[in-house]
Amino acid sequence: MPGPITREIIKADADPRPTVGCDQLHGSETAFVGSLPAPVAALPYDKVAALTEDSPELLPILSQCQEDFEQYVGETRIGPDAVRVTNLFAPFFIPTAEEWAKGARWLRCDAATEPLASIHRRA
Repeated sequence: MPGPITREIIKADADPRPTVGCDQLHGSETAFVGSLPAPVAALPYDKVAALTEDSPELLPILSQCQEDFEQYVGETRIGPDAVRVTNLFAPFFIPTAEEWAKGARWLRCDAATEPLASIHRRA
């Protein structure tokens, strides 16, 4: 479980925070880790780092991320418009450029508290 989360970390492609124990202060917990789809894994790092939550190439893995996130946090949806009833959200991260160069090809989603109102992965 990484330490406290900040706006800069949420906007970053990779998460540089060290893992901390559950008894230490933390603002997120990993809810999902999966392998990037083969076409994405074959791309150069800068192309992958430019992908967003709206990129069609990531939709399959981000759908799985969202399902696992909802199960992990026990998210409740109410009403016909499926309103979220939680203060948690699911930022996602890819390996760092150094990890990518060594062959890492995963995507990780966290259950994170929002440090500020209305934060998005990329502005």
